[in-house]
Amino acid sequence: MGPNRLRECAPPSETLVIGRVGGPYGIKGWVRLISYADPREAIFEYGTFSSPRGEMVLEQGRPHGKGLVAKFEGVEDRTTAESIRNVDLVIAKSDLPDLENGDYYWHDLVGLQVIGAEGVALGTVRELLATGAHDVLVVAGEDGQEHLIPFVMDEIVQEVDLSSATMRVAWQADY
Repeated sequence: MGPNRLRECAPPSETLVIGRVGGPYGIKGWVRLISYADPREAIFEYGTFSSPRGEMVLEQGRPHGKGLVAKFEGVEDRTTAESIRNVDLVIAKSDLPDLENGDYYWHDLVGLQVIGAEGVALGTVRELLATGAHDVLVVAGEDGQEHLIPFVMDEIVQEVDLSSATMRVAWQADY
């Protein structure tokens, strides 16, 4: 498997939707591209994607205005471009760049059990939100309560243990 190839038999737990095909752009098979990568242009580094329509190979891609546009192999006209609208672009998680110690991909944090001050279980990380100052953990409690906890390492988030699927935070249940 090349570094930008998705294993054909990779189970969903080992894959990640990194983008989605938008509508056609022009008449020569180009499409608008919705990227979930950060920075958004990083999606172009992968080259080959798995999709419900099979393998999709990126021929070209570039920023355009506030978005991205791309050209895929075999997509030569507007009609074909329209036929791939809303197709998810999937990569193997193993193709993601390695992170420095203490950095995490958001998808690795979703589902972790969050333990607050004094060992009180606060709930499970449901999602993360990008905000101006700090990313925010959305933690769903078993009692239906939702906690919004700033993701500030060492100050608030004291420990992330992916192997035990837990996160320890300096946060009270009644905040």
